[in-house]
Amino acid sequence: MKGFTLLEILVASVIGAFVMITATGSFMAVTASREKIDGNLTATSEIRFVADMIRRDLTNLYRDKETKNVLLIGTQQIMGDGPTSVLVLYTVGQTKARPGRAESDVYEVEYYLHQKEGKTRLMRRLEPYPYKKEEMGGVLCAVAENIIAFEVRFLDGKYGEWVTEWSEENKTLPELVEVNLVSKVPEQNNIVTNSFVVTYPRWPQKTQESNNESNGNDNGSSSNGNGSNGNDSNGNDRAK
Repeated sequence: MKGFTLLEILVASVIGAFVMITATGSFMAVTASREKIDGNLTATSEIRFVADMIRRDLTNLYRDKETKNVLLIGTQQIMGDGPTSVLVLYTVGQTKARPGRAESDVYEVEYYLHQKEGKTRLMRRLEPYPYKKEEMGGVLCAVAENIIAFEVRFLDGKYGEWVTEWSEENKTLPELVEVNLVSKVPEQNNIVTNSFVVTYPRWPQKTQESNNESNGNDNGSSSNGNGSNGNDSNGNDRAK
């Protein structure tokens, strides 16, 4: 019985090795592509989750006729190569900061970026007792990692301009609040972005202004009354 020659065995070995190398390369390429897709999907899901959370807090902003009971503050802090936003507000929510404890449905919420050990995290502070406090407190947690940019802008309805800071001194709400988030996919150069805008209805007039207007009307009525009394007294003097 005739067997294989050495040359035939060598040729078969080379062909087999070539097939194995090609198959391994294709498998590694498919695996890398799948990991890349999975990383993009994870980053997209994470940034969408964070965007929905911030949007919900802004939409449920606690509102009151007394502007002193309403809080919406936007400031900036320097981190890394540039500024990043810090957002603080009163919001109405049903999720408790400390389960099992009695809490109201009004919370103070703060969002800001924090960098540690080469990683950037978006932090969320939830304070269940926002009123009459001497210092900031509450429950602090990281809601997302690899968030490399957090920008909040406010549309000033009075001047029609976009600003990056909003203080309590404004005594009113902005017409629009724009939030921009940028996330970097781990171990990749890809970035994922998410932006949204929240609008607020027209802010009601202050109660104090209404009181001042009513007081002004009352004073006007009183002065008119005094004027008529004076005319009556003058008339009585003439009669006499």
